[in-house]
Formats: sequence, structure tokens, C-alpha cells
Amino acid sequence: MQTDSSAGSMQPQQRPAPGGAALHPPLALDVLRHIVAHVKDGATRRALRASSSGLRRLVNASAAELAFPEGREGADAMRHVAARCEQWRGVRVLRVRGAGAESVRALLDLLDAAARHCPELDAVQAWDIRRDFATTLTARVATGQLAKLGTLDLSSDPSLGPLLLSPLGAATCLTSLRLTGLFHEAGEAWLPSSLRRLRLYTPPDEGAGMCETSWLDSVVACTRLEALQLIGLCGRGLSMDPGEGLNVQENGDGLQKFYSVLAQVGHQAHRGVGYAAIA
Repeated sequence: MQTDSSAGSMQPQQRPAPGGAALHPPLALDVLRHIVAHVKDGATRRALRASSSGLRRLVNASAAELAFPEGREGADAMRHVAARCEQWRGVRVLRVRGAGAESVRALLDLLDAAARHCPELDAVQAWDIRRDFATTLTARVATGQLAKLGTLDLSSDPSLGPLLLSPLGAATCLTSLRLTGLFHEAGEAWLPSSLRRLRLYTPPDEGAGMCETSWLDSVVACTRLEALQLIGLCGRGLSMDPGEGLNVQENGDGLQKFYSVLAQVGHQAHRGVGYAAIA
């Protein structure tokens, strides 16, 4: 697990050793030797030794992020961190990456522990996640221990199929949602009305990707929306009728519904909605 006292700056750490060893590698021996060399009197040296545990507590308390280095997201490491979440009570961002089916339970336990012990937790980023994990996670964000989250960033594992995100419609605190990858049709009310920022991204190597219009039917309920970013969505994902697009002069560009919904959301929010689309 890696921790950082400021959001956005994380350094890779070593895999935790068996038996509950420290999650963080110590300072290099030459650095410690340099510090000790500048402490001359015995009383200060004894104080330095006695302060090590206090220093560790202060460093943990100042951490703003928790994240696993890539390739080190095993179930054992997740359980190890979940059992010690009370050390990082100031954490605001938790980053996890999907693993095998055997790690789903450990991932959920870690999220529950973070929600319980980190009162400032406001954002969860979950990448390459499995369908079963996504369903349970979104249910927790909607009505469970993670209902206080303001930001959720999800990406699906394309090899495991699309995710179903219907529970998100009940999340009343969520203001920022970023979705990457494949997602099922989720009905007309799967986007929470509290959203201010929405980003939908389909990577180019995932084919049709998020080519469905349920987001367009659901976004009309987001009356506070301020920013909408669409990347890689195909024409059907924007409600384009292929037949209409054949004659632009007579039928327009086939995006009439998209423009209508965008105008409606902007009017409801009493402000212009910042919109960016990258095909």
C-alpha cells in the first residue's frame, strides 16, 4: 500500500512481507546514518529512538491517499491494510485495482474498513473491476457505508464484460462520476441527480464500448450538472439515427435528441453546461 500526505503524488512501495511486516520500506541506511551522525549527545539520541513510533503515527495521520502499486493488489495485502485502516484516519482518496475473483471479498472489506475508520474519505477510484464487485460497490455508494462519497471513478475490465450500475441512481451525495469502459443499459434513473461533473469514456480498443443511450435518458435528472465530458462514444451512444445522418442538409446531423437533452439540463440548472466531446 502506498500513502501520501497530498492528493495526486504517490510513490511506489514494496510488497508487504508475510506475518504483518511494515507496509513501507524504511529510509535508506545511509540516510539514517547521516541523521544519527548529527546527533551527538546521548540524551538526544535516546529521544530520537523513543520518537520513532510517534513519528510513524504522525506520518500515517497526515496521509491523504491510500493506493496499491500495480501488481500488488492481492487479497492478503488488502486484508492486511483493512485491519489497519485506523492508522490513516485523514485519508480522502482510496485507489484500488480489480484483481481475481478471490480478491473481491477482500476489496469490499477494505472499502468498508476505510469508510468506517477514515471520516474524511470522499473519493474512490476503482480500476479494471469485475461485474460482481461493481454491483456491490455501487450499492454501498448508494445506500451503504460509502454513501457519503462525493467522487467515484470506475473502469471496467473489458475481458470480464460490461458493468451494471443501476444502484447509483440512489446516491444523493455523489457530485462527480467518471466511467471508463463497458457498461450495461441501466434504465432511466441510474445517474444520481446530485451530479455536477460527468465523464464517460470508451477506450478505442474496446470496440463499440459504451454505445447505449441510457445515460442520455437519465442525465435529464441531473439538474445541477456543470460539466459533461464524452470521449469515444459512438453515434448510437449519442442517440444518432444512422439513417438521418445520410442527408445532413435535410435531416441535420442526427443528434437532435442529444442537443435537446443538453439544452434541457442546462436550463434546469439555470446555467450553461460545459460540454466537451472527443470522437
